[in-house]
Amino acid sequence: MKFPARPGPVGERVSGLVSLVDVFPTLTAALSLPLETRQFDGVDVLSTTRRFALSEREKSAALYGPGSSWTLIGPRWKYFHDTEGPDALFDLDRDFEETINQRRAEPEVAAAMREEILRRVRRHRRRGAGLPMRGSVTSEQREALEGLGYVE
Repeated sequence: MKFPARPGPVGERVSGLVSLVDVFPTLTAALSLPLETRQFDGVDVLSTTRRFALSEREKSAALYGPGSSWTLIGPRWKYFHDTEGPDALFDLDRDFEETINQRRAEPEVAAAMREEILRRVRRHRRRGAGLPMRGSVTSEQREALEGLGYVE
C-alpha cells in the first residue's frame, strides 16, 4: 500500500512477510486512529514483524469434493494442510516453484507448521463462535451465509 504525502509514513518499504489482513491495523496505527486493533488478525507491519501468514481456501465441492485447505507461509517454509487430502511442505529458499514436497524429509518442520495452522484455526473458530446476528435475514440470505461459512 502507498500512503499519500501526508499523513502517514512516506517512502517506507517493508521487506518482511505481510498479509492483506495487515492493511487495517497498519493504517489505523499510521494515522494514529483511536481504534482497538487487537481484535483483528493483522498487525501493524511498520512496527511489528510477522512470523507467518495464514490463508484459507474453501474448496468447490462440485470440482474438488468437500473440505477446506489452509496455507501457512513463513520466511522460508510454506505448508499446505488439506482436510481431505495429503499435506505438503515446500522450502521456498531452495524450491521457489514449489516442486519438491519436503513433508517427509523435514517431519519436525512439517509437524510444527501443521500445529500452527490448527492452533490458528481453533482460535478463529473460538472468536467467531456465538456472535449474535443483528436484525433478521431471509432464508435465502441465511443459506448464502452458510454457503460462505459465516453461519453454521
